[in-house]
Amino acid sequence: MGKFLRVLVVLLFLASVAALVMAHILFNRREVLVARVETMHRGLAQLARTLETESPESPTVAPSYPERDISPITAEAVPSPRRAQFWRNYQVELEEVDRPLMDLSARRQDLMTLYRIDAQGIRITDGPGTMHGVIENLVTRAVEQYGTLTATRQQLQLLRQELVSVINDYNELRNDLRAEKAIVVRVSAERDEHRRAAEQTRRELAQANERGRELELRIADMEQDMLVLREEKDTLRVRNEEQIELITSLRQQITDLERIGVRDLVDEGTIPTGVARIDVEVGDKGSIVSADHNYMFVVVQLDDTFMEELIGASEDGRLPVVELYVERVENGQRTFITKIRLIQIKRDQNLAIGDIQLDWHQKDVRPGDRVVYQ
Repeated sequence: MGKFLRVLVVLLFLASVAALVMAHILFNRREVLVARVETMHRGLAQLARTLETESPESPTVAPSYPERDISPITAEAVPSPRRAQFWRNYQVELEEVDRPLMDLSARRQDLMTLYRIDAQGIRITDGPGTMHGVIENLVTRAVEQYGTLTATRQQLQLLRQELVSVINDYNELRNDLRAEKAIVVRVSAERDEHRRAAEQTRRELAQANERGRELELRIADMEQDMLVLREEKDTLRVRNEEQIELITSLRQQITDLERIGVRDLVDEGTIPTGVARIDVEVGDKGSIVSADHNYMFVVVQLDDTFMEELIGASEDGRLPVVELYVERVENGQRTFITKIRLIQIKRDQNLAIGDIQLDWHQKDVRPGDRVVYQ
């Protein structure tokens, strides 16, 4: 009996040691399990704060957004252009922000309850009031949140495609606008050039009007001068008639003298004009000594060379027909005065008498005016 008791005591001691060891091992595992459960509880609570309490619902009245014009760009106005139907299937509810999130602080007890006992004493591990119910609710909301995220991603793809299309249209429009701007710049430059030309034309028109007014004044003065010239013409006509009578008388005298004999006149140094013509060298041939505008004749001092040409060209004691121009030199400029025809020369003094041709008469002859053959 004593031996049995010693064996029993040893067995109890060994069992106690084993129980102590097992208790120590189970205590460590319990701490790990408790810490794991608490960590899971905190993780589930934090995870719940990332999930919305419910999925977004479509609005009862869909908002209206402007649709993109997809009609071709033309120069003509389009009263009713074609529009893209992008917003028809757009899920506007996905834009909602700051939606309420899940909060497990009120269900902390449920999260710590593995099972609940019903009225019949049966343990129920799922449904409301249990950890499984909380986790099942989180999983359901996570699945719904994932569906919302997937729909948002799909919506982003559609938005990206629409945005790419708009960007392409925008880039094409910018290229067209650059070309249009180049045209506008060119047209603006041409408009400025036309404006400057118009301004220049207006200035020229104003100057032309001013010159027109000046010309009108000059015309009035010229009309006045014409009246004076008509009066002078009438006076000259009377004088011309008197000169014609004088010339007729002088020609009669010359005829009478020719009957007496030409040689007598030649001996006296005076040579009358005949009917023959002469071709002499062009240039200055002398100058005016005196002029009589009452009887329209002049006395000319001839150059020696020209005098010799006239004497050499005379036939039967008569001079050839010679017509000379009278010019006046002022400030280096030659001005035509009139035209004369030589009728008689004085050989020993290089003098000649010439008739002023009324058809060519422009101004009164002055002493010193040059006599030119052309």
